[in-house]
Amino acid sequence: MPFYLRYVILQPDSDMTSKLVKLNDGAEYTIGRSQKCDITIHDPLVSSTHCKLIINARDNPGAYLCDMNSKNGTRVNRGNDSIKIDVCDSMLDEDEIQHTTQDKTHNLFEKFRLEEDDDIVIGETTFTFLIEPTVFYI
Repeated sequence: MPFYLRYVILQPDSDMTSKLVKLNDGAEYTIGRSQKCDITIHDPLVSSTHCKLIINARDNPGAYLCDMNSKNGTRVNRGNDSIKIDVCDSMLDEDEIQHTTQDKTHNLFEKFRLEEDDDIVIGETTFTFLIEPTVFYI
């Protein structure tokens, strides 16, 4: 099953640009200000390498999110919950992730798994995680 990220880029003095990115199985995607990132965001609130996604469409299919020790953190909005991803050392091993939900801190021993329609908030940009979108709206 294919996974996608939908986002809108708002730049001063320019038109709004919407993008839909297909996420390939087994791939890792970095998001940040650096031109070396797979998805670049020009926003002073975003770290050079802000966060990372790893895609697994085979064993326990899903997309997993990891904050790369960014200065301002990465937030996931899921329904009425807003979850701040605080710590993750590496996407390649089973390091512990700490996150906060409604003023409670929990420790997870797996990467933060995204669900359909989760919003990933990085600086002023919001990404929406999609599974097999049929229609793309701005």
